[in-house]
Amino acid sequence: GILLMGYPDPDRKAESVRDPLSADALVLQQGKTTAVLISLSICILDDAGVEAIRRGIEQQTGIPADSIVICTAQTHSAPCTMTCWGWCDRDESYVDLLVGRSIRAAVEASQNLQQAQVGIGTTESDVGVNRRAIMADHSVGLGYNHWGIYDPEMTVLCLQTADGPLATLIHYGAHPTVLSSDSRAISRDWPGVMIDRVEDLT
Repeated sequence: GILLMGYPDPDRKAESVRDPLSADALVLQQGKTTAVLISLSICILDDAGVEAIRRGIEQQTGIPADSIVICTAQTHSAPCTMTCWGWCDRDESYVDLLVGRSIRAAVEASQNLQQAQVGIGTTESDVGVNRRAIMADHSVGLGYNHWGIYDPEMTVLCLQTADGPLATLIHYGAHPTVLSSDSRAISRDWPGVMIDRVEDLT
């Protein structure tokens, strides 16, 4: 029944859960420097939500707010976490839940630090596409520009402990939406599929 974000349909309510959403936290420490990475299975989070998470983590852990990075999966199949005029209104109760659980995840991660080795690699992925198409009237609009430029570089950061893999971070510039506006399922969309595959492989 919760409204989903990402398409201009104010009546697009969830009817099922394809896969669960999550707030994942990774705390990194080297010497006197500590940083937090938060990954959220949502479309986008406004500045107020980001600030609430950063402030809450700083208050409970002492990690400075400017050392906390928050990213989202850009799924268009998660609850409304930002007001987009004409599209959707921010679901305050869901954002409150998200903020609280993000802080809790970061606190838990900060209390479970382990020695880890870090490896980094880059590769190219050709699944990207330039979405700025040339229209029939020669204007530029949303579409598929197969000859347009895009950034194919994918960066992977792996953290390994003595007990095995701890975390894998993947950075790739994309608009990772496969499920259409007809979908009424809560989902991480294709980032969720990639996360599951990487977990299986590592």
